Amino acid sequence: MGRGRGAGSGAPGGRPPRAGSIVLLTDGVVEGPSFPIDVGLARVARVVREAAGGDPDEIAGEIMKVADSTGHADDAAVLVLSHDAAGPRTW
Repeated sequence: MGRGRGAGSGAPGGRPPRAGSIVLLTDGVVEGPSFPIDVGLARVARVVREAAGGDPDEIAGEIMKVADSTGHADDAAVLVLSHDAAGPRTW
């Protein structure tokens, strides 16, 4: 798992400062015999950027459209976790 260059949590304790999504996927989603992995990863990144924090089912559906572009029937799995922005801490 990784984070974008220079990305910090922006909040104490690693709590996210704004709504977002975490996406896990298999290689079958982003690459195929004539479909380069760089292209697939770029498409998935665009989907996640545009829909981050949205409905996980809708995000997963859009990501699976990328898998449909790979040109083969390899296994493809996606898990999307969306979260709200961190609110103020109350003790």
